[in-house]
Amino acid sequence: TALVQDVGNRVARSRGGALFIDYGGPYAFENSLRGFFRHEEVHVLSKVGQVDLTTNVDFGSLLRVLERQYADGVRAHGPVTQAEFLASMGIGERLGALIDQPDVTDEQAEVLFESFKRLVDDKQMGTK
Repeated sequence: TALVQDVGNRVARSRGGALFIDYGGPYAFENSLRGFFRHEEVHVLSKVGQVDLTTNVDFGSLLRVLERQYADGVRAHGPVTQAEFLASMGIGERLGALIDQPDVTDEQAEVLFESFKRLVDDKQMGTK
């Protein structure tokens, strides 16, 4: 939370902004520590030094830190899902533009669509 408070102070001084992106939600998670190796979930100690470790972020606690800085002009929005964020950034339009390229084959279009679906589908990464 000290890092978030420092970011809030910098935003207030510079009248700038900050964007925090990670997986998590508006509350603390129990036992969310996970390990990944070559895109597969594995035990966190299975390959010490080679496994990427991750845990869900408690964005609710970060929001509470920033809310204390509202008097300084700091405002917090979110959290939002990955699907909501990517939609607001135009992922659907970008997908359409890529697929509509004259040199894109049907197979390439299918790969693009499946990749899009993986990122935004509620049953995949969209609600992370």
